Amino acid sequence: MATDSTPASLETTMENEDSPHPDILFTSVEDILVSLANLDKNQDVFCVGDVSPETFRDIEAERDRQGKKFGLFYQPAYEAVIITVPTLGHSNMHTILYDMVRDSLRDMTAHIGWMSLSTTTFDATNGSSGQADSAGWPIDSRNAGDWPTLVVEAGFSQTLPSLRAKMRWWFSASDHQVKMVVLVKMDASHETICIEKWVERPNRPGATTTRQVTRAGLRAPEPFCDQSINITWTGPAPIMDMSKQDRTPARFRVSGAPLVIGFAEVYLRAPTVGEHDIAITDVDLQNYASLIWKYIV
Repeated sequence: MATDSTPASLETTMENEDSPHPDILFTSVEDILVSLANLDKNQDVFCVGDVSPETFRDIEAERDRQGKKFGLFYQPAYEAVIITVPTLGHSNMHTILYDMVRDSLRDMTAHIGWMSLSTTTFDATNGSSGQADSAGWPIDSRNAGDWPTLVVEAGFSQTLPSLRAKMRWWFSASDHQVKMVVLVKMDASHETICIEKWVERPNRPGATTTRQVTRAGLRAPEPFCDQSINITWTGPAPIMDMSKQDRTPARFRVSGAPLVIGFAEVYLRAPTVGEHDIAITDVDLQNYASLIWKYIV
């Protein structure tokens, strides 16, 4: 749950996380496609450096022309494009969690006013561009050209610092229209899944860090890790040595649950009768982890 402040060590790390680390420098779109075709089966991210805005649009156009399904996240300040590869494990991580949120909205009949935006491209005014793994917004409060209120980003080979860089981009590039970003990171070597829920809060009085300034001249809100949840395998043997059938929910330990999605935060209005905050429980998260790990081989 919320704490008084983001730890200083995490804040310092966050200041140095944004710079991508390219796997290759751009030579041609065809070389990128060849590299993607030869990735490890569980690799879900690939970074290309030396990418100008014009080159990025060429990559985007060729992807669309060939009907490829990978997502693009472009940072012109670093001349880098982060390519998200929708492996089965990656897709399960964000889709199943997002579906839990949508199912909860359906249970309170609030899904009628909610729209999912998973494959939508969002372009920022500085030339950067991103696609969420999963995202959504309340229909009555959003128009064409607006940004989602809820974003879910997942990573298998993608690092947690890289996911946090995306999180900060969503808040900043949307001019704070994005209200909540949920990050999901699987660590196969430690047999854990980490879920972080990030929101924004007013900049602390007296803060000395250099932050974006709002149009009103006030310091912009800062991203804040409101929840951190860990789901850990506790089975009798390493999970990769266990059969699919033996990766049961009861063999996962959850700490930090429930994951709470504030109704008013993402729906942009107070809940009415029958509506409430969404709580994804320990049991939900045990089932979630079991489903994901069943398809990691």
